[in-house]
Amino acid sequence: MTQLISELKMGNHYHILEKQYPNCFRETNLHKILTELKVEELVIAGMKTEYCIDTTVRAAADLGFNVSLISDAHTTFDSEQLSAQQIIMHHNSMLNGAFAKLTTSAEFNF
Repeated sequence: MTQLISELKMGNHYHILEKQYPNCFRETNLHKILTELKVEELVIAGMKTEYCIDTTVRAAADLGFNVSLISDAHTTFDSEQLSAQQIIMHHNSMLNGAFAKLTTSAEFNF
């Protein structure tokens, strides 16, 4: 069972989606929920940059959402070829513009 940390202060207005794929929309009801709520913009943060973040940003953009990627709020692990920081920087660069608007946690107005 998924449990959110209390510091998130989510109140009673949230949905928990159990996902099995990097794309948050694949085989979940996320798109339906967001459509019913008339959500137009998604703010993306989390883990793992080269899988879940990359895939979800691209899928969200393809579905017509305005996507903000928080450049300092997604992470990963070092690979055999690249450091985590190199992977993050690469994906920030590749996703910016074509799929998402890149911003930082300090710049974004939550």
